[in-house]
Amino acid sequence: MKEIFWISHSPIHQEEYQDLCQRSGAPLLIRPMEPESLEEQLQLRGSRVESLVVNLPLPKAAQVFRTAAGRFPVLFRASQRIATGRKVPGYCSGLPEDEYEKRFVGWRRLFRCDVEELPAAQLSLPPASGRVFLWLSRHQLSQPALDALQADCGPVTVLQYPLPIRDVADLLPLLPMADLVGAVLPPQMLSQLKLLLGDTPLLRSDFSPQDGFHRWQTLLSCSVEYELLPQLVPEQLHTA
Repeated sequence: MKEIFWISHSPIHQEEYQDLCQRSGAPLLIRPMEPESLEEQLQLRGSRVESLVVNLPLPKAAQVFRTAAGRFPVLFRASQRIATGRKVPGYCSGLPEDEYEKRFVGWRRLFRCDVEELPAAQLSLPPASGRVFLWLSRHQLSQPALDALQADCGPVTVLQYPLPIRDVADLLPLLPMADLVGAVLPPQMLSQLKLLLGDTPLLRSDFSPQDGFHRWQTLLSCSVEYELLPQLVPEQLHTA
């Protein structure tokens, strides 16, 4: 039986498994995997591996892609945000905000995933009494995240853009106002935004609902290319 290496902090959902089996044409064994043990397991079980599926933040996806080194297909989960019409406490700030569900819509097969970053605390910023931090996210910054940002980069005024972003070019009127930019965006949009920003630092927050805020990372380079593989499983098989 062929195997899928499932590299994620969460278990695979039924519709995802059915989709992968349909692509393969046969049942698959799902083997949960940590990025740190991936190379060893590929050496041991490589002949059985169908593909690597990663559902982790972009830098981890890049790590998996480098480890695969062209030997195995690497798939990145694709999802679409669907508004539920309800309000819930925001996981960053605890304040009420619109609730969304992430619906599985297929996979991104990665052809390139090069990401280089360093802790924001290591940024070399010129002295300034205050900077404008453009925050591209529907979530308000939590106090720990804001405190960490100001510890790394000095005093900042937060300018939040909470609206859905369909095209990063729509942000062009805002970008000249910013000394720093933080963003929660899909991989290819982050890559495009990095190109538009030039020398303006682009920050990414290490944050998960389970573990809470960790630290700010500066994206030095980001180049992502992929092919979208739309979902094959019929809509009625969703188990949201």
